[in-house]
Amino acid sequence: MSKPIYQLVDELPKGGITVMSLKALDFVVPGQWDNLVGFDHTIRTVTGVFKHSKSYVSFHRDICWILHTPPNC
Repeated sequence: MSKPIYQLVDELPKGGITVMSLKALDFVVPGQWDNLVGFDHTIRTVTGVFKHSKSYVSFHRDICWILHTPPNC
Protein backbone atom coordinates (compact mmCIF):
# COMPACT_ATOMS: atom_id res chain seq x y z
CA MET A 1 0.00 0.00 0.00
CA SER A 2 1.28 3.46 -0.84
CA LYS A 3 1.69 6.22 1.69
CA PRO A 4 -1.35 8.30 2.65
CA ILE A 5 -1.78 11.61 0.83
CA TYR A 6 -1.12 13.70 3.94
CA GLN A 7 2.21 11.93 4.47
CA LEU A 8 3.23 12.47 0.84
CA VAL A 9 2.49 16.20 1.09
CA ASP A 10 4.28 16.47 4.44
CA GLU A 11 7.38 14.93 2.83
CA LEU A 12 7.63 17.43 -0.02
CA PRO A 13 11.07 19.06 -0.13
CA LYS A 14 11.52 22.34 1.72
CA GLY A 15 14.73 23.07 -0.14
CA GLY A 16 16.91 21.76 -2.90
CA ILE A 17 17.79 22.76 -6.41
CA THR A 18 14.22 22.73 -7.73
CA VAL A 19 12.84 24.83 -4.88
CA MET A 20 15.73 27.30 -5.14
CA SER A 21 15.23 27.54 -8.90
CA LEU A 22 11.53 28.24 -8.53
CA LYS A 23 12.22 30.88 -5.86
CA ALA A 24 14.76 32.55 -8.16
CA LEU A 25 12.36 32.45 -11.09
CA ASP A 26 9.62 33.92 -8.92
CA PHE A 27 12.00 36.73 -7.94
CA VAL A 28 12.94 37.49 -11.55
CA VAL A 29 9.39 37.14 -12.87
CA PRO A 30 7.14 37.88 -9.88
CA GLY A 31 4.20 35.58 -9.61
CA GLN A 32 2.18 33.60 -7.17
CA TRP A 33 4.52 30.67 -6.48
CA ASP A 34 4.63 29.43 -2.91
CA ASN A 35 6.33 26.28 -1.67
CA LEU A 36 3.40 24.60 0.06
CA VAL A 37 4.96 22.17 2.51
CA GLY A 38 2.85 20.49 5.14
CA PHE A 39 -0.62 19.15 4.60
CA ASP A 40 -2.35 21.40 7.13
CA HIS A 41 -0.59 24.48 5.73
CA THR A 42 -1.62 23.45 2.21
CA ILE A 43 -5.28 23.06 3.25
CA ARG A 44 -5.28 26.49 4.89
CA THR A 45 -3.58 28.16 1.92
CA VAL A 46 -5.72 26.53 -0.77
CA THR A 47 -9.02 27.16 1.02
CA GLY A 48 -7.97 30.65 2.13
CA VAL A 49 -9.20 29.99 5.66
CA PHE A 50 -6.64 30.47 8.41
CA LYS A 51 -8.68 31.04 11.58
CA HIS A 52 -10.78 27.90 11.76
CA SER A 53 -10.34 25.26 14.39
CA LYS A 54 -8.54 21.97 13.98
CA SER A 55 -11.83 20.28 13.13
CA TYR A 56 -11.97 22.22 9.84
CA VAL A 57 -8.52 20.97 8.84
CA SER A 58 -9.31 17.46 10.11
CA PHE A 59 -12.47 17.35 8.01
CA HIS A 60 -10.58 18.29 4.85
CA ARG A 61 -7.75 15.90 5.73
CA ASP A 62 -10.26 13.04 6.01
CA ILE A 63 -11.93 13.95 2.71
CA CYS A 64 -8.55 14.02 0.93
CA TRP A 65 -7.63 10.68 2.44
CA ILE A 66 -10.94 9.15 1.28
CA LEU A 67 -10.50 10.50 -2.25
CA HIS A 68 -6.87 9.36 -2.45
CA THR A 69 -7.32 5.85 -1.01
CA PRO A 70 -8.08 3.11 -3.55
CA PRO A 71 -11.50 1.46 -3.02
CA ASN A 72 -10.08 -2.00 -2.27
CA CYS A 73 -7.96 -0.88 0.73
